[in-house]
Amino acid sequence: MISKSLPNFDEAFVWDCFRGGDRKAFAEIYERFVKPLYNYAHKLTHDPQTAQDAVQELFVEIWEARERLGATNSIRFYLYRSLRRKIHR
Repeated sequence: MISKSLPNFDEAFVWDCFRGGDRKAFAEIYERFVKPLYNYAHKLTHDPQTAQDAVQELFVEIWEARERLGATNSIRFYLYRSLRRKIHR
């Protein structure tokens, strides 16, 4: 697994590993994106608890749906778009 400290984080590779059930890849995605996603959700909701719940639900949902998810070259874009849709529903 590629360390998050390396600048050449291959998002497509990590995403594909995650979609294949690799728990380390999922942990890498979580660790890399949980704080920025929380900050984004907090800006959208203005409520820390709602923001935290939305981010946690998003990660649970993508883990459960991992085998049905499509490929992506931008995990960040995928997660931010998914979170925005979740909050607006």
